[in-house]
Amino acid sequence: MPAITTPWRRLLIYTHRWLGIAGSLLFVVWFVSGIVMMYAGMPNLTTEERLSRAPVLDLSRARVDVGEAAARVGLAPRRILIGMLGDRPVYRFVGAGGLTTVYADTGAMLDGLDAEAVLEIARGFAPEHDATTRYDARLTDPDQWTLQSRAYFPLHRVRLGDDADTVLYVSDRTGEPVMRTTSQTRWWGYVGAVLHWLYFRPLRSHVALWSDVVIGLSVLGGVLCLSGLVWGLWRLAFSKTYRLRGGLSNSPYAGLMRWPH
Repeated sequence: MPAITTPWRRLLIYTHRWLGIAGSLLFVVWFVSGIVMMYAGMPNLTTEERLSRAPVLDLSRARVDVGEAAARVGLAPRRILIGMLGDRPVYRFVGAGGLTTVYADTGAMLDGLDAEAVLEIARGFAPEHDATTRYDARLTDPDQWTLQSRAYFPLHRVRLGDDADTVLYVSDRTGEPVMRTTSQTRWWGYVGAVLHWLYFRPLRSHVALWSDVVIGLSVLGGVLCLSGLVWGLWRLAFSKTYRLRGGLSNSPYAGLMRWPH
């Protein structure tokens, strides 16, 4: 093969070579994690499961109607959810300011939960683990599994103490469990969605930075493909002019090197 002496040719071939080495490693991780995501995504608590374990709706104690409750707290909600918080009916308003919970019996707004109230909610959700449930922490910033639950923050993290190492997250705004993870779902979440989406908490918690990284890697991938196409066409001979060990060839590359060319 003729020596590569022109500076722009050197730049082209080395750009393609080193982007290819780095990009191939990234692609293997992306490919394998994508296969994992066909069967397991991020940990979640489905609406069906949450509702199946929610307290039975009882509006017999409701004394304040929805309109009056919204007016008392100065809200113009886009969506209204009616449920229970313990044995008390509540309105959960979804508006421009996020989520706000108002007791339907008094019209008072929910002003956060203490540890005992959170434990009572968690034990009501999973009574089979009543004896082992313990309060863990109050989160004001997302951890790895609550990056998509920002609307419900702050969150209270509770450990159920079972063999599956279940962790339950309860919203300080609504008094509802909004996320559940186990050691198994966390592991599959890491090797699947976290790797595939580059969803590492230190990076993903900075939305603009994460977006720039994803876009930047896409641009580098485009440069990798374009530089390979340009160099491949440049080195391709339409007549068999390259003398290789196996005879004349259109490509200067042999063996495995010939496949990508």
